Formats: sequence, structure tokens, C-alpha cells
Amino acid sequence: MMKERLVTCWLLETGLDSLFAHQEAIGHYLRVLEHLRQLGDDERLARTWMRLGLTYHNAFDYRRSRQAYDEGFAVWQRIGVALQESQAEATLRLWQANPESLDPPLIIDIRSAFWVGQLFSGLVEISDEMVVVPDVAQRWEIRDGGQTYIFYLREDAKWSDGQPVTAGDFILAWRRMLDPRTPGWLAKQLFEIKGAQAFHLGKLSDENQLGLRAPDDVTLIVDLEQPASYFLYLLAAEYTFPVPQHMVKKLGDHWAEPERIVTNGPFMITSWLPVKAARLARNPYYHGAYSGNVSQVEVSLIDPAELWEEAMDHYSRGDVDVMEATGFPDNAFRLARTRYGEHYVNVPTLATDGIVFNRRISPLDDIRVRRALMVIDQAHYVRDLLQDQAAPALGGWIPPGLPGHSPDIGLPCDPATARRLMAEAGYPEGRGFPPLDMVWFDGPLPRKEGSYLARVWQEQLGITIRPVHVPFSEWNDLGNRPDLPAVYMICWYADFPDPDNFLRTGLPEIVRTNRRFLEKIEAARVVTDQRERLALYREVDKILIEEALILPLRYTLRHFFVNPRVRKFPLTFYWKDFIVDPDRAGG
Repeated sequence: MMKERLVTCWLLETGLDSLFAHQEAIGHYLRVLEHLRQLGDDERLARTWMRLGLTYHNAFDYRRSRQAYDEGFAVWQRIGVALQESQAEATLRLWQANPESLDPPLIIDIRSAFWVGQLFSGLVEISDEMVVVPDVAQRWEIRDGGQTYIFYLREDAKWSDGQPVTAGDFILAWRRMLDPRTPGWLAKQLFEIKGAQAFHLGKLSDENQLGLRAPDDVTLIVDLEQPASYFLYLLAAEYTFPVPQHMVKKLGDHWAEPERIVTNGPFMITSWLPVKAARLARNPYYHGAYSGNVSQVEVSLIDPAELWEEAMDHYSRGDVDVMEATGFPDNAFRLARTRYGEHYVNVPTLATDGIVFNRRISPLDDIRVRRALMVIDQAHYVRDLLQDQAAPALGGWIPPGLPGHSPDIGLPCDPATARRLMAEAGYPEGRGFPPLDMVWFDGPLPRKEGSYLARVWQEQLGITIRPVHVPFSEWNDLGNRPDLPAVYMICWYADFPDPDNFLRTGLPEIVRTNRRFLEKIEAARVVTDQRERLALYREVDKILIEEALILPLRYTLRHFFVNPRVRKFPLTFYWKDFIVDPDRAGG
């Protein structure tokens, strides 16, 4: 039996790429299923059926996909959505930055998405193994060659005020997201839906002509413009979560204010002092299961990276259970590692930070200049500036762990070649090169990064590129404005684990309008062979580097210090999955 369990574990440890190498993966998962049946491991059996369904789905084989999903749904119903831990209830205490918004279809930043993920539930969710599994939708069907999705909602899904969650709640949320008044960069996330782009652009005035239908409260039908293998992944993104029709009708946009909000996820807000503190409790109407034992969450609404001394003081006293150190200044990070080394956890993320060069602004319209600016040595940047708190982005824009990642396409750091290119472009030793601005949001680390990059360009090329730091909300909106700065720092966290999200969604308009880029990205969206599709995405990523449209700098990590009383620290960071020892004192 032990040997069988080891074999099964080995078979399951294939990573996300196996979902996309579908021919090998299909046989692989069929062998896993046989092992799991022999072991009687229903939970992993259900998840593996879902993996197989997603593999067929990614290969546009919707008939076999539906068969595999149906098998998975049947096992899922037998075991429940998750296994309940028999633990005494406990309170989780932490620091978390204040969200900009708690209105799912209108969230525009990572902080808000994090909060929405704790408070709301969507049609599906993504498991720890990056597999799409049921959430509010208990099952689904895919018809018409992948252009129609039918979702059957759980009848026990309710809002925290006891009202049922309906298909209409999803339709309302998506219509609000597609409203012409919504920023285009946000609305475009749903342009796969039939009529969505035309509706957002004002070319379609009747919202009933959108590809969204609800024949009854528990059935949602979605028609797409064309098949999209990543559509199920998209529905796990927080901005696709529902809104309560009854509250929006009553309060309008004010429904999502913390003191009024109702939620359909594992937690609800019980108190909120803006920019100070919040308290959350389990939602008594939550339809899912808690794999952890956290019944309450006490949150200090402060970004620990901004007040790291206070954060460390609270952590040392045992007042908080988890302290995130992502963005800590170098000296603070080293101090925390020295004091609490045994508590340290780092978590890889599907995220990349980099620099966008605006080719519409002279002299950046010259590819020689843009290539010269790629003189930054990412390995030194990460080691010297970030103290190895990230991984150097030596490949493309698509990060490691995401299908389509190319580990070796980055241009080599060659100062001599960079100076030659500048001279050929008419700027020998930087003479005659106009000063440019580089915009990044404000904060201790961004200021240090800006100074480092400006110094390298000055020392290596003799040019002046001035760091300009603006409030986070202003910076977050810049990438989608026509007046993009000459040099723009960018970071993107995957909304869902598909390369399309990074290349079509995660880049500003100035990059997406490159002709070669557009041709390849549009071809990748419609091709049905998954190998060919990933090859096209790799070509797109290579274009970004060859045309010097973007310079990837680092693949990000998140850094945490976790108090020993936290017995289970889920890498997804969902509070419902934490296990905290209620009897053990902090510290």
C-alpha cells in the first residue's frame, strides 16, 4: 500500500504544464485514476477527474471533457467540496493593506482582489494543483464546439443575509463590468462573451443581446464569440464573482461599502474601521467547507512594508500570526530573517515585474535605443538591490510555472553593444539624448529600484532617465491611458494560469498594438491544437524581447514569517484553509 501511495504521489507531481501537453497527460491521468481507485482516495480521485476534464478542454475535445467532468462531479458530490478538519475554532491575526474596492466587477488592484477572494465565491475555483473545480456552480456543460457554457448553480448557495445566490447575480456583475463607463482595460477581460466588446463600446445598446442568459435562478448560459480554452480559468478570477442584485437595487454602488456589504464567500465583515482595523467571521450561509479551523480573522488595515518596524514589533510580541515581508527594505528583511529565520516561508507567484518602453515617444521609436536600454543586468539587479528576494527574469515576460514560459530568450547584458547601438542611433556617449521620465508607484522599494535603474543608464550610456513616483492608484491606471510615460514600470500577477492572461491582458495598449505581436496573439486565441497554441505564445513572448518592447526584470516571490501556532499555512493564502492552534500562545 505504501508503494502504491508513493507511485500515485509521483504521478500527480507533474505540474501545470502536463495539462497543456495533452496527449501525454491523458494517459498519465488515466493511470493515476486507476491508482486512486485502488487506494480509495476519493478526494484526489475527484480532483484528477477534473484535471483530465480540463486537459480535454484545453485540447478542445469537449465531448470527452464533459464525460471526465461528469465523473468528477459525481465523486465531488459524494465527498463534499472539501474535507472538514476536526479542529477547535481559532482566530487568525494579521496585517493586510486596505483595499481600494470590495465590488468584484470593479476591482482594479491586487489588494482589492485579495480581499474579494476572501469574501466572495465565483462559479469555479482553482485548487492548489491549479485545477478548475466546482464552487457556486456544482457542474457545467460545454456545447456548440466550445462556444456555449451551461452552469448549474448550487441551490444552497446564499448571501450572508440569507438571500439565495442566483444566475442573475452573475449576469448583473458582468453587465456592470461591461458598462461603457467602466475602464476599457477592465471590461476587456470579458470580451470573450458574445456581444461584450460591442456593448462596452456602445455599438450594442440592448444588454439583453449579450451572450448571457438565465432561464431560471440556478442555470446560467454563457455564449462566447469563439472557443477559448482558458474560459473556465477566467471564471476563477475575482472580477467575475457575483454581486447581490437585491442590494445593488437598494443601495446602488454603495452596496459594497464595508459596513453595508453582504458576501457569498467563507467570511463576512463584522466590523470595519477604515485604514485601522477589521474583523471578519465565518459566513453562516457559506455553501462550501472550511479545510481549516479559523472562525474569526482580526486584520490591521496597514501595509507592513510601509510600517515594517511596527509590524516586526507586533510580530515579536505574538500579536499577529502572519507577517508578510514582501517589499520590506533590505535591512528590515535581513533583520527579520536573523530574528525569525525558522518562521520564514517564501512563496513563488505567477508574476513578473518589468519596464515598458513607449515606442511612440522619440527617441524610443528607434529599436536601437530600446535595445540599448536593455543593458540592465537582471541577475545583479536581484542580487544587489533586492537581496535575492526575487528571481532574475532571464527569460520572457511569461513567468516560470506558467505554460509557455521560455527560460532562455532574454537578451544578454552587453554594455559595449548597448553603447554602439546608442552611437549608431545618433547619441554617442549619450550626447544629445533628451531626459526622459520613468514612472513607478511610490514606496521605499520602488524608490530604491528607480534610483538603481537611473544610475545604471547614466553610468553605462551617459543618459538621464528620471524616476518619478506617483500614488499607487494613479500608477495603476497609467498603463491603459494613451499618454503612457516614456518609461513605465509594470508588474502583472496572473488572474488565471494561462499565458493569454499575461500577453493579451497583462500588457499596456502600447505593447499590444505592435503588428507582429497582434498577428501572433490573435492566431493563438483561435488555434485548436494546444501545442501549436503554446508555440505561438512563445513566439509572442520572443517578439516582446526582440523588439525591445519590454524588459522583464524579476519573477516575484512573496515572503512571510509565520508564527508556530499556525499549523497549516496554505500557499493560496485563503483564510478558510488555515489551521491555527487555539491553545498555543503567540511568539
